[in-house]
Amino acid sequence: MLWVVASVIVLLNSFETPTEVAKAQPNQVRLERVSQHASHGQYALRAEFQVAPYPSLVFRLGQGFSDGDWRPFGGLALDVANPDDEPITLHLRVDDDPAADGQWHSRTGRAIIPPKSQVTAAMPFRRIVPLGMRGGPPMLPNSVAMTTYGAELDYSRIVAFQIFLANLSRPRVLFLDNLRLIPTLHGKASLTAKVKAVQNIHAQVYATLGSTKSLSQKGGNQQQ
Repeated sequence: MLWVVASVIVLLNSFETPTEVAKAQPNQVRLERVSQHASHGQYALRAEFQVAPYPSLVFRLGQGFSDGDWRPFGGLALDVANPDDEPITLHLRVDDDPAADGQWHSRTGRAIIPPKSQVTAAMPFRRIVPLGMRGGPPMLPNSVAMTTYGAELDYSRIVAFQIFLANLSRPRVLFLDNLRLIPTLHGKASLTAKVKAVQNIHAQVYATLGSTKSLSQKGGNQQQ
């Protein structure tokens, strides 16, 4: 196994009670606690995003979550069900300052949720694609890795995060559950060892080919 995941996962919300639902501040979103598409516990959150530039669910430090020090963690994840016949682009935004405006003091993850599907979307806090490689490992098994952009954050002082859609032409419904902080991926040393092993194999192959070529040349010279 190339990458090893630590065992600590912190549940932020699974929307099991009205109190948990109230931790989310809706902006142009209608919320309902339902049993459909529950992936953690008995309930999920049905969120109907209205026609607006950026309908969102905002979770603020003190009301939506209790600890703003996210340094031990590697990402933010949630389970999402899209019952629609069309895909939808989901956004997660994390802020490290009350003055965050989506560009300054904000970092955003983006992923396409396929139609008629239920997936885990994971937003990495740090780069998980090793240099020289096109893609990194999934943060969680069978998860959709979000593309991230924006400012580099101070993860010791997270003040808010939000789930939002953008520029809707019609209302869209998503089912949300199991909102959690997930561990940092560990495996740099293992990856380095694997790369070195592959390089050694290549060197051995080339050395063997070189020896074979040298022997062939000697044999040809003796025949002449």
